[in-house]
Parts: sequence; C-alpha cells; structure tokens
Amino acid sequence: MNLERVAEVAGVSKVTIYNHFQSKNALLVEVVRAEPLRAHGDTERFLASNFGSANNARDALERLADAWVKGLTSPRLTQLRSIVVGQVQRVPELGEAGMDFGPRRLHKNIGDALQELQVRFGLSIPDIDIAVLQLAGLVVSPHVMYGVFHGEPDKAMTKRLIKSGVELFLARYGQSSKRRSLD
Repeated sequence: MNLERVAEVAGVSKVTIYNHFQSKNALLVEVVRAEPLRAHGDTERFLASNFGSANNARDALERLADAWVKGLTSPRLTQLRSIVVGQVQRVPELGEAGMDFGPRRLHKNIGDALQELQVRFGLSIPDIDIAVLQLAGLVVSPHVMYGVFHGEPDKAMTKRLIKSGVELFLARYGQSSKRRSLD
C-alpha cells in the first residue's frame, strides 16, 4: 500500500494521515475493521428489522442466507480479504480485526437469530455455535472457497445453494428432527 496514493485519493496530505493513524498498519487495521461492518450492514439490518416478520423458519433462513452471501461477496470485502490474507503474517492484528468485525460479530448475531427461530418455530438446536458454522458451511462457504479464485457461484447457483442448504439445515434442526428422535 502506497501512502502517497492513499493521501491523494483521500484529498489530504500524508501528514494528515499520520495525524490520524500512528502508522500505515494502523490505517490498514482501521480499514479492516470498517469494511466488514459496511459489507454486512444489510445482513445486520435484516436481522434487526425484517427477520421477525418471516412467516416460517425456511423463509427466515433463506432471506438471512441471501443477505449474508450478498454482504460476504461484496467486491470491496472480497478485495480486502485478499489483502488481509496476504498481510496477516506480517501484521497479525489484521486477522484479529477482520475476525472481530466480520465473522465473530456476525456469528453472534446469527446465533441470536437462530435462538429466536427455536422459540418461534419450534426448531431444536442443541448447540447454536455449531449450527451457525454449519449454516455458513452450507450457504456461505462455497462463495469464499471459490471466490478467492474468481470462480464463485453465479446467481442461479447461489439460489440453489441457499435453498438446498436451508433444506439440509432444517432437516437437521427443524421440527421433524424432534419427531424423528421421539420415534
């Protein structure tokens, strides 16, 4: 990262940047904190306002997964992820900032939403943390794994992944899993 270029794009002097950030690494850490918040804003807004209006668990989970994938695959976040992966060995605090303001924050919010689904729709989720990771594996992981190589699923495949991923998730944690365990 060239600090002269950053100053030019920001329309400020390099001195101004150093007045706000102690180092180039501190600036990069701040970007790593801010971008996941921006990228996952729609997901968090959905969880805060629209999640409760879903008529059933399938609809809620599909809408959640759609917002989650859109945030995760935003071009700026995808580019930032590549930068972090390339710099994390040299600047370990980038990884921590990325985790704290991305996956850890979203994991907690999605976990809270899954607990709400348990109450509203009678899901049976004994381990919320595992369930969040499993849902991520079903609907989000393909975008990260293949997206790194610019081969992420297209819109049609994304819809199929979300529908089938939610179906698998509900087969494990839905009301029918309670009935099966009682038989």
